[in-house]
Amino acid sequence: MAQEVKQNKFYIVFEGSDFCGKGTQIEMLRQMPLFNAAYFVREPTGIFRAILKQNEEESKDLLTPFGLEVAQNINKTPEFYFHSMISQRLSLFNSDQFKKNQLVISDRGHLSTYSYQCVAQKLDGIYESLWNEIYKELFINIHDLWIFIDISEDTFKERKSITTNRPPDEFDDSTLNFFHAIRKGYNRLESYIDMNGGRFIRVDGNRDPEQIHRDIMVAIRDFLPKEFY
Repeated sequence: MAQEVKQNKFYIVFEGSDFCGKGTQIEMLRQMPLFNAAYFVREPTGIFRAILKQNEEESKDLLTPFGLEVAQNINKTPEFYFHSMISQRLSLFNSDQFKKNQLVISDRGHLSTYSYQCVAQKLDGIYESLWNEIYKELFINIHDLWIFIDISEDTFKERKSITTNRPPDEFDDSTLNFFHAIRKGYNRLESYIDMNGGRFIRVDGNRDPEQIHRDIMVAIRDFLPKEFY
């Protein structure tokens, strides 16, 4: 994809499973003067839940007209998740905050919708090809960097056990299978992003937060143009 067709708009997305440390890393960026002018957002899961509830009153202020049409004809098919993600992205990209900020940093993006809602729920058969289409459609004019904080099963169990006060060996197969399905979803889409002009980097999330932060900053500094510094 030609670099010159893109707007001077930079979109950084943090992705990963629960307990990967995304929130810690995003908060570390917030504290840096370099990112004072950045617009920090969180994946608009409220939009997604509104569609799932089929609640038009709750949805109407959050969704595009296209999204409302989808909500009225909801079924949990790959196509439904595909269309709901289009609505989510358009809602963000058309917002005043996104339009006026050159740099947007997001806690999750539609990679999460694919991994959590499609792969983990085994609805990904048709959806994978559709995902490529939504990516090309929505990101053709935006510079995008996807930071996937990858953790092992042992790290996942250790961190989850701290939160839930349960020993790591007490987690059942369904919990671990869900974790691996989510990870599988992220792994699948790495090539789609690279093929279509975006950047996908994998960061080892099993380490100390400061070590992870250093790797992330190397990637971000390589991604952003010099005028940011």
